[in-house]
Amino acid sequence: MLNLGVIHEPPELGDRLELVEPEDILELLEVEYTLELLELKDKLELLELEDKLKILELGDKLELLEVDDILELLELGYTLELLELEDKLLKTNWNCLNLKTNYTLELLELEDTLKLLELEDKLELLELEDTLELLEPKDKLELLELKDKLELLELGDTMELLELKDKLELLELEDKLKLLELGDTLKLLEVDDILELLELVDTLELLELGDKL
Repeated sequence: MLNLGVIHEPPELGDRLELVEPEDILELLEVEYTLELLELKDKLELLELEDKLKILELGDKLELLEVDDILELLELGYTLELLELEDKLLKTNWNCLNLKTNYTLELLELEDTLKLLELEDKLELLELEDTLELLEPKDKLELLELKDKLELLELGDTMELLELKDKLELLELEDKLKLLELGDTLKLLEVDDILELLELVDTLELLELGDKL
């Protein structure tokens, strides 16, 4: 009969290995290799996630560059429109000078009807001057409206850039949260693996104790 009052010392590591069957050793090796493969897979997934984040950051930089290029093109287009408007104003002034010159020549050539022509020409010149005066404020108003439109466009572009910046910050924050969640999942997996190994060791020790009994 066994003396249950006597505390038996646990067997040494060599004795344990002798008691463990070759099949059990193979199972332990398979568990160890499985754990190594899981860790390697997790590392590969982290590397792939980092590559995706780098690609996203590169894409965001390209989008910002494209927005800058569009703004430069818009500014260039508005500059060209202003230059064309200035050319039109210069041509209008030149046409007015030509008209005045033509009227002066006609007055000199038509000496017989100078009085009538002078009166008519004065009226036409006054009408022309009034028309020019009316046109000039209109052109000024158009320039002011164009300037206001440019300021509104620049303000809209600034708002879009700020919104794009906020979206990028939100994406970066989501990526950080995902990485933290992935890290927590890996830690939980590692804890589960350690618990399984401890349970396996306890099971082997119980089997050894049962064999001895």
